[in-house]
Amino acid sequence: MRRPLPQNVAAIRDLVDEVHTVLEDEMLAAIHRLQRDEGITAEPAGAAATAAYLKDTAGSAVNILLVTGRNIAADVAARAGISVR
Repeated sequence: MRRPLPQNVAAIRDLVDEVHTVLEDEMLAAIHRLQRDEGITAEPAGAAATAAYLKDTAGSAVNILLVTGRNIAADVAARAGISVR
């Protein structure tokens, strides 16, 4: 079993203000929207920040979302309703 390193846990507690959870369907919707609106293909983990933002857009006037990872499986892409380029 892998366990988080104590120094990483301490850094997260010190630096992270909030954590938001998203459902799988919300990540799939974010994947679809990123490709449709921005031309970006994102894997589920990479679309998680977008899913959280779309779930609650009450952020500040300026919002920056990191979208990383393009390694999306064909079956996940199909469930998100996108084509992998």
